[in-house]
Amino acid sequence: MEEQIQELLNSIPQGVTYTTFPEELEPEDISQERIEGLKKLLTHEDVFIELSAAQLLCAWGIDEGFRALIQLYEAGKAEGYFTHRLHGYEGTAEQLLWVLLCYQSTKEEISEEAGEKARLQIRPYVKQLLQKVHNPEQWEKWVCAANALQKTF
Repeated sequence: MEEQIQELLNSIPQGVTYTTFPEELEPEDISQERIEGLKKLLTHEDVFIELSAAQLLCAWGIDEGFRALIQLYEAGKAEGYFTHRLHGYEGTAEQLLWVLLCYQSTKEEISEEAGEKARLQIRPYVKQLLQKVHNPEQWEKWVCAANALQKTF
């Protein structure tokens, strides 16, 4: 079972050479079977597995992943799992911020309307997370530049 969970959370499909990060997979490279398997992990007893599945689904623009991620964040269950590997500070805010921006970006690829809806959904959380990130100035510039929103967050 553990091997199957790791496969769902971390694998890159055979033949994919454009990334080594599952969050960056293109929709055509994500099987429905994998999505369904990850959705089942959203109720796993291990919060880290639940959080990891939510992050991946959210990055892929899957609404169930977004909702699960926000529930974990609001319940305070997302804290303490991500430490910056070089500097040792708590990196949860950065991890969540990055995934939320991926969610919006993925939705924008679907349609302008879906992208706008996602931007409005993530907006309050982006504001909160920008107050918690290690280097807020750098993140604010990146958020504004990446979304061409110029301080709309």
